[in-house]
Amino acid sequence: MVAVNDTYQLHFRNKTLNAGHRTVIMGILNVTPDSFSDGGEYFNDTAKAVNRAEQMLDQGADIIDIGGESLRPGSVPLSVTEELQRVIPVVKAVRHKLGDHFFIAVDTYKAQVAQEALAQGADIVNNVGGMTLDPDMARVVSVSGCPVVIYHMRGTPQTMQQGDIVYDDVVETVYDFFEERIRWGVERGVKREQFIIDPGIGFGKTVEHNVELIRRLGEFRKLRVPILIGVSRKGHLGTILKNELQLEKTPAPLERIEPSLAETAIAIWNGAHIVRTHDVLQTKRFTTIIDYFKKDEVMEHPLDTIYINDLCAHCIIGVHETERQEKQPVVINLALSVNVSQAAQSDALADSVDYHQLYRSVLDLVEHSQFHLIEALAESIARLCLMNKQVRRVKVRLEKPHALALAGSSAIEITRENGS
Repeated sequence: MVAVNDTYQLHFRNKTLNAGHRTVIMGILNVTPDSFSDGGEYFNDTAKAVNRAEQMLDQGADIIDIGGESLRPGSVPLSVTEELQRVIPVVKAVRHKLGDHFFIAVDTYKAQVAQEALAQGADIVNNVGGMTLDPDMARVVSVSGCPVVIYHMRGTPQTMQQGDIVYDDVVETVYDFFEERIRWGVERGVKREQFIIDPGIGFGKTVEHNVELIRRLGEFRKLRVPILIGVSRKGHLGTILKNELQLEKTPAPLERIEPSLAETAIAIWNGAHIVRTHDVLQTKRFTTIIDYFKKDEVMEHPLDTIYINDLCAHCIIGVHETERQEKQPVVINLALSVNVSQAAQSDALADSVDYHQLYRSVLDLVEHSQFHLIEALAESIARLCLMNKQVRRVKVRLEKPHALALAGSSAIEITRENGS
């Protein structure tokens, strides 16, 4: 059980970036010949790259993310020497010509490239694979003290979209990956507050996996680190448009700006703090309105989240006679949206949720009731939680580990609000 404070500060080189008060914008600057959307546009032209960085800053970017190696599916690995030749002159020029009032990220999985970029003025390492592709990255990040983005990828860029892409639960898999990589990094001297997580939309996932990650993005808030999301112009959005609108061909990257903003809106509402985008001006205008509706002055009560996980109870539940012969185990996970600020100041149980009492009430409900449908049980638990005056919204996730002999487990997740 943990109450989540959803505001973070990134510190480096006497600069501070607040993530959570408003959405942080990371502008993409690819200095590659072959990136999926803008490959070649700023390749081998430092002056043009600097001009684009300046334009994105004027449009509202907080971070300029400079990358020299395309990580699109099937891309060929780049040597360290080649990547240094592409990236370092741009990092150096952007910092020298545009000043030190903004953050520069270097998008690389190579420790040597990250170390040199940091020496030339970069502030953040944006690291695909979460320091698995070059373990020496932990040393670089630890010694420098810089923020590091760890993002999930299945396999490598060459293999991530090949074969059958299967996860038992993609959110659980990615969550476990982050938990393990943060632990691994901390053991090697990286401080927890240096970490930023990115679920890696499009990196070894199907369309359905990408959508599920966005829908359940809020579950990553339990890790208590900032969440970065990158959906800008990505292929799964084109696939959705093609299928849903019955188009003859998939829309090109530049035709996916509006879909990118739509998915970005859902991601921000579900907990994203930082948005990585090619289209800074449109994204800045878009997120400004979202942030306006989210800020404390507009919301009646800013909401925090209390998680109560892995409650195990037993009850008679099921439609078939074989399911109703004896009690079955059910696993219950709750996410309670509350305002914990008063409790944090008063340190009084009356101003918060009595976890023990709620736990006992839920167990009593489950173990002394009978249901045919898991949906009815979830609804009853949600109503019980909302009887607490502190709870504004509740998400209930139930799993029947032994639902059917042939299908294994089944699960349901519902969200209910007071007054709904």
